This record gives sequence, C-alpha cells and structure tokens, in this order.
Amino acid sequence: MAENLSGAGLEAEIAELSRQIEEKKRVLEGQSGIVREDKELVSETVAEHFYVATPKPTTAQAGSTATDDQSAPAPVPQPVSDDYLATLPPEQVEILNAYISMVPKDGIKATVNKLMMENPFMLDAFHDVLVTRLYEELKTRGIIK
Repeated sequence: MAENLSGAGLEAEIAELSRQIEEKKRVLEGQSGIVREDKELVSETVAEHFYVATPKPTTAQAGSTATDDQSAPAPVPQPVSDDYLATLPPEQVEILNAYISMVPKDGIKATVNKLMMENPFMLDAFHDVLVTRLYEELKTRGIIK
C-alpha cells in the first residue's frame, strides 16, 4: 500500500506542510520546551492545515438532521495506530485507497474537500492513512528524522 506521493500541486502542499511542521516544532520547543514526536507533529499539522477550514457536507449529503451547525469547523481527527486499516472492512479500505490515489493528481486539499462532500464518515481513517504516507515521504526527503 506504500506509494510515492508526488504531483505538481502536491509538491507545493508538501513544501508548505514542511514549513508549518518546522515552525510548530520550533514554537513548541522554544516557548515551552515541549518535544513532540515527528509523526505527531505531522498528524497535527495535516489536521490543522487541511481539515479545520474544509467545507462541511450539506445535510442531505451527510444524511443528518437540520440541527447541524454549518458554520462550525470540521472536527480535527486524532491520530490512531498504524494498524488501523487492518481493522476496517475491505470495502472501506478500497474507498480509502481510491481517495489516496487522488492525492498525487488532485492534491491533498482538493482530495479532502471531495472526501468531506462524498464520504465524511471516512475522515478519520483517511487522516490516518494520509499521515502515515506523508510521514514516510517527509522522512524519505530528509525533512524530518
């Protein structure tokens, strides 16, 4: 399932994420002496950058009631263990792989937006897969250790 993340728009997003991860690391270590694991920093930065400002699906798309607050930001997914995908049914893994395969062509932001509109219930699982792959890609590029 490990595939290389690349693509023109994606390169710009990875560069911006790298900058934000380094900034977050510097601020946490400088202001409060907190040292975070690199994967945790990647997870938090991805969530802050791509999920908080993502449009929420309409009530009809989400299959929810009219009590949804459309102005509230999307929930920030929390990181889960690497073996999370092993616990999912095969059809959900297939859906996740389809969205992950969109990332090199469409970029992270566009893929997340599409996911939020079509399958918002898959956000946590997508976040887990995306963070794992981005973390490995950033390690390969020598951006994180």
